[in-house]
Amino acid sequence: MGSMTENIADKAINDTRIVKQFTNPVKEPIDSDINLFDLLDNRAKRDPEGAMIEYKGDDGTWHPYSAQVFRDMVIDLAKGLVGLGVNKGDSVAIVSRTRWEWTALDMAIMSIGALTVPGYETNSASQVSWIFNDSKVTLAIAEDDGQRDKIESVRDEVPTLRNVFVIEAGGLNAIKTYGESVTDAEFWEYKEASHGDDRATIVYSRKLRQLYPDSNIVIGGLEASLRRFAHYDYWDDAVRPSILLDSQADLLLYGMGEKVITQLTQRLRQGEALETIRDLRGCCYLCRQEEIPQDSVSCASFHKVSENKESYAKAHQIQTEWQDAVYGKTIVQKQTDTLYLVQNPPMPSLTREELDEVFDLPFTRTYHPSYEAMGGVDAIKEVEFSIIQNRGCFGNCNFCAITFHQGRQVVSRSEQSILHEAEEMTHNPHFKGYIHDVGGPTADFRYPSCKKQLKYGLCQNRKCLAPKPCPQLEIDHMEYVELLRKLRRIKGVKKVFVRSGIRYDYLNADPNPTFLQELVKYHISGQLKVAPEHCVNHVLDKMGKPHIQDFDRFCKRFYEETKRIGKEQYLVPYLMSSHPGCTIADAVELAVYLKRHHMRPEQVQDFYPTPGTTSTCMFYTGLDPQTMEPVYVPKTAEEKFYQRTLLQYYKPENRHNVIQALIRAHREDLIGNGPNCLVAPDNEYIRTHTRRPAELVMLLQCSRLNLPALAIMASLKLRAFSGAREFSSHHIR
Repeated sequence: MGSMTENIADKAINDTRIVKQFTNPVKEPIDSDINLFDLLDNRAKRDPEGAMIEYKGDDGTWHPYSAQVFRDMVIDLAKGLVGLGVNKGDSVAIVSRTRWEWTALDMAIMSIGALTVPGYETNSASQVSWIFNDSKVTLAIAEDDGQRDKIESVRDEVPTLRNVFVIEAGGLNAIKTYGESVTDAEFWEYKEASHGDDRATIVYSRKLRQLYPDSNIVIGGLEASLRRFAHYDYWDDAVRPSILLDSQADLLLYGMGEKVITQLTQRLRQGEALETIRDLRGCCYLCRQEEIPQDSVSCASFHKVSENKESYAKAHQIQTEWQDAVYGKTIVQKQTDTLYLVQNPPMPSLTREELDEVFDLPFTRTYHPSYEAMGGVDAIKEVEFSIIQNRGCFGNCNFCAITFHQGRQVVSRSEQSILHEAEEMTHNPHFKGYIHDVGGPTADFRYPSCKKQLKYGLCQNRKCLAPKPCPQLEIDHMEYVELLRKLRRIKGVKKVFVRSGIRYDYLNADPNPTFLQELVKYHISGQLKVAPEHCVNHVLDKMGKPHIQDFDRFCKRFYEETKRIGKEQYLVPYLMSSHPGCTIADAVELAVYLKRHHMRPEQVQDFYPTPGTTSTCMFYTGLDPQTMEPVYVPKTAEEKFYQRTLLQYYKPENRHNVIQALIRAHREDLIGNGPNCLVAPDNEYIRTHTRRPAELVMLLQCSRLNLPALAIMASLKLRAFSGAREFSSHHIR
């Protein structure tokens, strides 16, 4: 029997008369933020009279529904469901064979964000009871009286079930009647709210609230931290309320959570109710107006920052300038008509001893064993043998989310803690002798930027390093140097690399050259990654980065030291295109800078807004929140594409697009074969930009008058470039 089955299977696979595979082109573009109703709506707009679906009549003939008629039917059914009290996330069951009404009902259900729970006509009554209870079905649609009777027989076992309709008894028309009072505007409001949310914290928290409605839910981590206030969301291209409201959680813990989680769990263990814990640092909660703490500062409401960009910028500034554990204040932002978000002041950073305790916990240093069957996780290779030596960053770049989560105050682990971790690595059978990194947000920060901040907090509206280092900045690399020396001496360690990035402006400000010397000699695997990001100083100012002269100075020192010790090593710059403040002309200047310095970046980063950062505030509002001055923001896909392409001007596949970008920037002087040009002209450019008829006539007229070539070019107001448009006497004979 087994042999016969195998033969049939082989025949089916090899015989195209039995098995055939067809591939049809996609007729509708599929976007990540649409559902099936959007596809139907688009079809009806594009081809309203075209047949959308066909059904078989009682006489056996097929009858079509046009896209327009079918869409209107789906909308009427959806309105009926709304009138019946079906909301986003509710479950609606269809117990039926496959038929055209199923398709219409399914689209109607999904269009308002509800969930379809399918049932087979062969399901037993007990199976229907289990499925309905497990899915918390609120409304059921049966195919015929037999299926309805089956549902009714277990109705008392399904407390969430409110209504049952029968397709063959006019159920669809009955559903539609409930929607007669529902307006088109109400339907589209439901429809727009129906899109699924792929933000993990929101999805999981809401699901927990649905499954365990009486439980306490606390959210935290990076996503919760950055979205704690009303914030601009790039994927929605809109302002969203606090994630605490969106997620339906009870409490939000922001920042690095070790202290706040410990204190919260201790108080819960002592019997305090979660809703009464309102004084915990590092947490956010929702309350009514009469419950707002007296000594708080307020920023513009969710509604106001959604409608007014100046209000958004001012609110952002309030939120950032009070994020300090020493002088920080409670910040309040209204979220709804009745609820206010309250953010308590930040939790103080861990001490060095406390950070050591965290890293002394028994981490496995690898992925969960369940991934082994899938071939493991390749990303573990770069981090398995890396050491985090600090947290926090006083660099405070405007596009970076680290300071809004970890804070600006740097705290580092002790030498003993780091050396112990390295020693443990040497006993790992996967360890080959290479420590891939000893760093953190910034590798060469070991201490707070100055002692003053420990008492008074970090300065408001000032940066420690940009555009120039603060006079109070304390610069010392020697503890880090000694740490790296001790790591190199551990038995079994062959190499210790520094890969998480250094602040070259901080290194430049150190009068002691020891760190640079030993970095170049011992801790680079051929390439050192650094982050100048751009070369135009007014763009760097908007980024919160040091001016390009600091990078130039570092490059000079780096290559001099590399040459001195006889090594061939290179700098790999991190670069960013399309940051607020950067025009297409600025992107051209960066491309010219890269060519002049013989840099060819393999990867470039296009700016994308991250919730909570100053750069995101500038992107959304077009305003610098510190000065309230307008900021140019490249937003169109075309300009962002051209800016990004210019940074890789040297790639042959980018040639045409670089030419188009230079034309757009009015920098055709950089198109040519000369040493200062970015790109050689292609055939299209030569055909469309040289020897136009009018220009050729003028050239011929000038040649008859024996005018010199320079005068010819001046009369035409042409910009000459080497090779392709270098007009001379032999061109016009």
